[in-house]
Amino acid sequence: MPPPDTSETFEDEPTSSTVMAITVQEPVPKLFNAERFSSWNTLVRTAMTAMRFLKHRVNIDANSALMQKRKWLSITSEGPFTAEDYKLATLILLQLHQQEKSISDHETANLKFFKDEDGLIRLRSRMGNADWTEDSIHPILLWKDTHLETLSQTQKDPYFTEHEIYWKFIPELAPWFGSTYERLVAIAKDAFRKTVGKNVLTFDELQTFVSEVEASMNHRPLTYVTTDADGILPLRPIDFIQPNK
Repeated sequence: MPPPDTSETFEDEPTSSTVMAITVQEPVPKLFNAERFSSWNTLVRTAMTAMRFLKHRVNIDANSALMQKRKWLSITSEGPFTAEDYKLATLILLQLHQQEKSISDHETANLKFFKDEDGLIRLRSRMGNADWTEDSIHPILLWKDTHLETLSQTQKDPYFTEHEIYWKFIPELAPWFGSTYERLVAIAKDAFRKTVGKNVLTFDELQTFVSEVEASMNHRPLTYVTTDADGILPLRPIDFIQPNK
């Protein structure tokens, strides 16, 4: 009789392995390095020159599908640059600037962004029905602390200098520094609160009431009022708007 088999049989145990996938988002290469320029106009004119050069190198038909797809190919081929060329180069620069980053969730929690017909990201403000320009109603998104944002401000500086416009800022959360206009705002609010209250006015009634409040504020004296009947009359805002009235 053979001896009993004392060997043990081991079954293959299942093994597990952890696989981790990492997605690396490479930054979009900058076609136009804004940090090399000191003014917005220089950057835009350089972009126009580069776009015209590339258009000559591509050399495609004006009616081709590529011409319709690539907007920068619609720049003029020769002669002086036009206002449309300037607008087109500005559009391309803004599109490339917005593609450098992505809008994170925490930045858009309380803001509403949308893309316009040109593909630019704009902020949807509460002034949608105002009689303003599109850029004033829906500002274009520019990334914070970037050189292009700084260059966009230099575009306005020559206008302020030419028209002698000075900026005078007051400390943050210090309304008493603007006592003159803060008092005017309080007078207008008091007139609405005491006269209108919770009543709902029609458009014509509201327009008439605002005109009456405006007239009342313009008739307020700018200096002290003397008790002397033969004294000098105080100066009023209405005296500048309608002299001798």
